[in-house]
Amino acid sequence: MRKKKHKINMKDLNAAILDDDPEMLLATAILKQAVDDYISAAKTDNQIEIERLEKFFLSDWGQTLSFDHGEYIVRHCREICADEKSDTLTQT
Repeated sequence: MRKKKHKINMKDLNAAILDDDPEMLLATAILKQAVDDYISAAKTDNQIEIERLEKFFLSDWGQTLSFDHGEYIVRHCREICADEKSDTLTQT
């Protein structure tokens, strides 16, 4: 069975206006890395890292980078991790 690959819907992060704006590209790269780190932390049940990343997404800096979509990103990360856990449980 193929492993699902989850991706953040970049349109929800206002990525549609990226064009070649280096600041927007950097902000998106930072957020994508943080999402990837969150998913990796969830796979290993690293609650300290998960809490740190959630605080980042909800911080002033995280909200600035995501155009105030920090809560959405946290919610989306939790959904991805819940889906992966349920997929793992049904496979065993």
